[in-house]
Amino acid sequence: MEKITIRPSSPADARDLHAMFQDEAVYSQTLQIPHGKLSLWERRLKDADESDLIHSIVAEVDGTFAGHATLMREKNPRRSHVAALGIAVGKEFQRQGVGRRLIQELINISDNWLGLHRLELEVFVDNTGAVALYESLGFVTEGRSVDHALRNGHYMDSFLMARIRPQ
Repeated sequence: MEKITIRPSSPADARDLHAMFQDEAVYSQTLQIPHGKLSLWERRLKDADESDLIHSIVAEVDGTFAGHATLMREKNPRRSHVAALGIAVGKEFQRQGVGRRLIQELINISDNWLGLHRLELEVFVDNTGAVALYESLGFVTEGRSVDHALRNGHYMDSFLMARIRPQ
Protein backbone atom coordinates (compact mmCIF):
# COMPACT_ATOMS: atom_id res chain seq x y z
CA MET A 1 0.00 0.00 0.00
CA GLU A 2 1.16 3.47 -0.82
CA LYS A 3 1.64 6.09 1.88
CA ILE A 4 -1.59 7.39 3.42
CA THR A 5 -1.42 11.01 4.56
CA ILE A 6 -4.09 12.58 6.76
CA ARG A 7 -4.52 16.35 6.76
CA PRO A 8 -7.19 18.96 7.52
CA SER A 9 -9.69 19.51 4.75
CA SER A 10 -9.90 22.89 3.09
CA PRO A 11 -12.26 24.60 0.66
CA ALA A 12 -9.74 23.68 -2.07
CA ASP A 13 -10.80 20.01 -1.64
CA ALA A 14 -14.32 20.69 -2.95
CA ARG A 15 -13.57 19.50 -6.50
CA ASP A 16 -12.06 16.22 -5.28
CA LEU A 17 -15.00 15.59 -2.92
CA HIS A 18 -17.47 16.41 -5.66
CA ALA A 19 -15.71 14.00 -8.04
CA MET A 20 -15.61 11.22 -5.42
CA PHE A 21 -19.36 11.54 -4.79
CA GLN A 22 -20.16 11.16 -8.51
CA ASP A 23 -19.40 7.44 -8.14
CA GLU A 24 -22.42 5.29 -7.24
CA ALA A 25 -20.19 3.01 -5.16
CA VAL A 26 -19.55 6.00 -2.89
CA TYR A 27 -22.82 7.95 -2.78
CA SER A 28 -24.99 4.82 -2.46
CA GLN A 29 -23.42 4.04 0.92
CA THR A 30 -24.12 7.55 2.25
CA LEU A 31 -27.11 9.87 2.42
CA GLN A 32 -25.85 11.93 -0.53
CA ILE A 33 -27.99 12.39 -3.62
CA PRO A 34 -26.60 11.39 -7.05
CA HIS A 35 -25.17 14.23 -9.14
CA GLY A 36 -24.71 16.64 -6.24
CA LYS A 37 -23.53 20.11 -7.15
CA LEU A 38 -19.97 21.34 -6.73
CA SER A 39 -21.34 24.43 -4.96
CA LEU A 40 -22.72 22.16 -2.21
CA TRP A 41 -19.24 20.82 -1.44
CA GLU A 42 -17.70 24.29 -1.66
CA ARG A 43 -20.22 25.57 0.90
CA ARG A 44 -19.83 22.55 3.21
CA LEU A 45 -16.05 22.83 3.26
CA LYS A 46 -16.19 26.58 3.78
CA ASP A 47 -18.61 26.08 6.68
CA ALA A 48 -16.40 23.33 8.15
CA ASP A 49 -13.38 25.59 7.83
CA GLU A 50 -15.14 28.30 9.87
CA SER A 51 -17.00 26.17 12.44
CA ASP A 52 -15.85 25.12 15.88
CA LEU A 53 -18.48 22.35 15.80
CA ILE A 54 -16.92 20.49 12.83
CA HIS A 55 -13.60 18.73 12.49
CA SER A 56 -12.99 17.75 8.87
CA ILE A 57 -10.04 15.75 7.51
CA VAL A 58 -9.03 14.15 4.23
CA ALA A 59 -6.81 11.23 3.28
CA GLU A 60 -4.39 11.25 0.39
CA VAL A 61 -2.58 8.24 -1.01
CA ASP A 62 0.70 9.31 -2.55
CA GLY A 63 -0.74 12.80 -3.01
CA THR A 64 -4.03 11.65 -4.57
CA PHE A 65 -7.31 12.48 -2.81
CA ALA A 66 -8.66 9.22 -1.34
CA GLY A 67 -11.30 10.01 1.28
CA HIS A 68 -12.93 12.42 3.70
CA ALA A 69 -14.18 12.17 7.28
CA THR A 70 -15.82 14.55 9.73
CA LEU A 71 -16.78 14.91 13.34
CA MET A 72 -19.86 17.07 13.90
CA ARG A 73 -20.08 18.06 17.55
CA GLU A 74 -23.56 18.30 19.03
CA LYS A 75 -24.83 21.86 19.50
CA ASN A 76 -27.04 21.10 22.51
CA PRO A 77 -24.99 21.83 25.66
CA ARG A 78 -26.29 18.68 27.34
CA ARG A 79 -24.86 16.64 24.44
CA SER A 80 -21.62 18.56 24.02
CA HIS A 81 -19.75 15.35 24.88
CA VAL A 82 -21.05 13.73 21.65
CA ALA A 83 -20.07 13.98 17.99
CA ALA A 84 -21.44 12.32 14.86
CA LEU A 85 -18.86 10.71 12.59
CA GLY A 86 -19.21 10.71 8.82
CA ILE A 87 -16.84 9.09 6.33
CA ALA A 88 -16.50 8.35 2.63
CA VAL A 89 -13.64 6.70 0.76
CA GLY A 90 -13.16 6.74 -3.01
CA LYS A 91 -14.00 3.44 -4.71
CA GLU A 92 -10.42 2.79 -5.86
CA PHE A 93 -9.14 3.26 -2.28
CA GLN A 94 -11.71 1.15 -0.41
CA ARG A 95 -10.45 -1.85 1.59
CA GLN A 96 -6.89 -0.50 1.56
CA GLY A 97 -6.70 1.01 5.05
CA VAL A 98 -7.79 4.55 4.13
CA GLY A 99 -11.05 4.42 6.09
CA ARG A 100 -9.28 2.90 9.09
CA ARG A 101 -6.65 5.67 9.11
CA LEU A 102 -9.30 8.40 8.83
CA ILE A 103 -11.35 6.98 11.70
CA GLN A 104 -8.27 6.34 13.85
CA GLU A 105 -7.29 9.99 13.44
CA LEU A 106 -10.78 11.20 14.34
CA ILE A 107 -10.76 8.93 17.40
CA ASN A 108 -7.38 10.38 18.41
CA ILE A 109 -8.68 13.94 18.00
CA SER A 110 -11.91 13.06 19.81
CA ASP A 111 -10.26 11.35 22.78
CA ASN A 112 -7.09 13.37 23.21
CA TRP A 113 -7.85 16.86 21.95
CA LEU A 114 -11.59 17.51 22.08
CA GLY A 115 -12.41 15.50 25.19
CA LEU A 116 -15.42 13.88 23.57
CA HIS A 117 -16.98 10.93 25.37
CA ARG A 118 -19.22 9.44 22.65
CA LEU A 119 -18.94 9.07 18.87
CA GLU A 120 -22.03 8.09 16.90
CA LEU A 121 -22.61 6.97 13.31
CA GLU A 122 -25.20 5.39 11.04
CA VAL A 123 -24.37 2.70 8.51
CA PHE A 124 -26.56 0.73 6.09
CA VAL A 125 -27.03 -2.82 7.38
CA ASP A 126 -25.79 -4.33 4.11
CA ASN A 127 -22.47 -2.45 4.28
CA THR A 128 -20.83 -5.37 6.08
CA GLY A 129 -17.27 -4.20 5.39
CA ALA A 130 -17.91 -0.84 7.05
CA VAL A 131 -19.72 -2.47 10.00
CA ALA A 132 -16.73 -4.79 10.56
CA LEU A 133 -14.33 -1.84 10.37
CA TYR A 134 -16.34 0.17 12.90
CA GLU A 135 -16.58 -2.81 15.25
CA SER A 136 -12.81 -3.35 15.03
CA LEU A 137 -12.35 0.26 16.18
CA GLY A 138 -14.60 -0.08 19.22
CA PHE A 139 -18.02 0.87 17.87
CA VAL A 140 -21.01 -1.23 18.94
CA THR A 141 -24.44 -1.54 17.38
CA GLU A 142 -26.99 0.12 19.62
CA GLY A 143 -30.03 -0.23 17.40
CA ARG A 144 -31.53 -0.60 13.98
CA SER A 145 -33.41 2.14 12.16
CA VAL A 146 -36.01 0.49 9.94
CA ASP A 147 -36.59 2.07 6.50
CA HIS A 148 -34.05 4.72 7.45
CA ALA A 149 -33.29 6.02 3.95
CA LEU A 150 -34.29 5.60 0.34
CA ARG A 151 -31.57 4.08 -1.85
CA ASN A 152 -32.08 3.19 -5.49
CA GLY A 153 -35.86 3.03 -5.06
CA HIS A 154 -35.85 0.87 -1.92
CA TYR A 155 -36.02 1.78 1.75
CA MET A 156 -32.93 0.61 3.58
CA ASP A 157 -32.35 -0.13 7.25
CA SER A 158 -29.36 1.31 9.08
CA PHE A 159 -27.51 0.35 12.21
CA LEU A 160 -27.02 3.01 14.83
CA MET A 161 -23.49 2.51 16.18
CA ALA A 162 -21.51 4.30 18.87
CA ARG A 163 -18.15 4.25 20.58
CA ILE A 164 -17.77 5.30 24.20
CA ARG A 165 -14.34 6.63 25.10
CA PRO A 166 -12.50 4.06 27.22
CA GLN A 167 -11.75 5.18 30.76
